[in-house]
Amino acid sequence: DFNQEALVATADHFRQKGVKGHFIWGDIGDPDRLALDLYELHGVRLGDLMSVRSFLDHNRVYNPPIIDRPEAPMSSGAFAFRGKRLKLRNVEQSLKEHLMKWSPYVAQHGLLMIELHTVAPENARLMQGKLPATAYDATHGFSDQYILEIPVFDAMAAEAGLEMQAEHSRTFPSSLPATVSLRFFRA
Repeated sequence: DFNQEALVATADHFRQKGVKGHFIWGDIGDPDRLALDLYELHGVRLGDLMSVRSFLDHNRVYNPPIIDRPEAPMSSGAFAFRGKRLKLRNVEQSLKEHLMKWSPYVAQHGLLMIELHTVAPENARLMQGKLPATAYDATHGFSDQYILEIPVFDAMAAEAGLEMQAEHSRTFPSSLPATVSLRFFRA
């Protein structure tokens, strides 16, 4: 976990229940460091584990992309980092590069993710009062979080070399434009 207090509380809870485990600090944006720490502290290889996470990737610290994305952006969102507006194509490329960092560690057992998403403004307008999109966009936007539309997220994952396993992937809700995805990827 990135949050030290949450890490301690989780470890205490597991120990109280008699569940053995390894609990270490980790940054979702730095899988190489996590892999090194996990191996040095516990002799466990990150690639030997199935990677499972919920609502973490959109909450990563923004890293400017290494490569300029020439394609026009797919997202209709608006994003900022520490008060400075970000270009959509940079947000998309940053997600792609973030997921590429995880690719070598999820080749063996895959990556299971639950992730939050925005919807296009037109969908939010048409479904006014039925979707949490406005609240999600506001709270996440003010706290430097990057919730992209599901098709954009899936496209960046595919470009990063992650292949979605459709039979193990879902979106919620199923009857409205979805704001949550469950995705199982293989590299």
